[in-house]
Amino acid sequence: MYLDKMYKKLLVECWHNQHENIALSFQFKYKNPDCIDTVVEAMHLNCNHWDEEDNRDPFLRKCAYVLGDLRTEYAIQKLKELSLSSDPIIKEYSVYQLQRIGEI
Repeated sequence: MYLDKMYKKLLVECWHNQHENIALSFQFKYKNPDCIDTVVEAMHLNCNHWDEEDNRDPFLRKCAYVLGDLRTEYAIQKLKELSLSSDPIIKEYSVYQLQRIGEI
């Protein structure tokens, strides 16, 4: 559980470049619904070292998959909220996850 807490903290920090790997750990290893708010917060990050195509997009896709794979009522609620985002990338990946899990 210590790594889970550490990864939650790191996911929302911009000083490193391991966001995708951390998101993958929530998707495949930790699968803990306690990470939902952190994942949503991370989706709104705008780290200076990211460029749109190479870093941010794949990271957002992975975060959306974390929420879609958790499939809790709360994760689905957050995906629905994110599907209304003014950010077209967040919106696209959130809508895709809702479709993938049969929620729209």
